Amino acid sequence: MNVLEAIRLRRSVRDFRAEAPPLGDVLRLIDAARLAPSGHNKQPWWFIIVSRKEMLRALGELVQPCIAQAPYCIAVVVDPTRTRWAREDGSAAIENLMLAAVELGLGTVWIQGSLEPVEAEVKGLLRVPESLKVLALIPVGFPEQVPRAKEKRPLSEVAYLNEFGTPIPGWA
Repeated sequence: MNVLEAIRLRRSVRDFRAEAPPLGDVLRLIDAARLAPSGHNKQPWWFIIVSRKEMLRALGELVQPCIAQAPYCIAVVVDPTRTRWAREDGSAAIENLMLAAVELGLGTVWIQGSLEPVEAEVKGLLRVPESLKVLALIPVGFPEQVPRAKEKRPLSEVAYLNEFGTPIPGWA
């Protein structure tokens, strides 16, 4: 599979089979994440693999129920004092992780918005130091079913040449 195919196939998966993928595959996801670019190569990230059922249940109750259903959840932690681009760098790492998951036949979903209001509780559960930020939680597992593709706006509506609103010749 090439990267463009992985981008086309990636979906947000919230329903997981009970069968857990090998831990080695989850480590491959983190390996892909750590290879992401980062501003000035600061690499302001850490990745916590959560596999204990009671912790997954607690995260599911705190943040989003689908976490409790997944065999794994990866907490992406960044250090905002290491670089002012920690959020962007962590986001690049997450996208690498999620595209690698497609290659391995795994499902993921990026959970961030519902995490923010309960970040302090999540930090406590995962023993994350106060100075760090839990940027996202990524449930990981074999998809129960792969969601259908959502319709995306056509390229002609989102790409312009030289200035906003100028169509690209030959692209309808």
